[in-house]
Amino acid sequence: DTNGALNAEQLSAKLSDVAERIQIYECSAIQQNLDKNIKNGISWILKYIYDNYDELLGKVTTDLAHIDEQRKKDKAARQERIRKAKKEKSTDCDSALIPL
Repeated sequence: DTNGALNAEQLSAKLSDVAERIQIYECSAIQQNLDKNIKNGISWILKYIYDNYDELLGKVTTDLAHIDEQRKKDKAARQERIRKAKKEKSTDCDSALIPL
């Protein structure tokens, strides 16, 4: 529907490294009624998810655990930078005091 959009064959060639795990349907999103290829694509993806649910769930769970671990590391690093900055600021203020 978009000028310059790839057709199914061109898209398949670009995605050749994952071709065995995907299906490509040419379709239109402009029509009044839902294009039959969109219906076929939705059916295919739902069947794929159903048939591979346990494997997909394992991957999602693992990925989420890695993301959570990275967030914890990032938070700890950010807190350490803040702690150091506060300590440096406190040290700078202490050295700037003029004795009376």
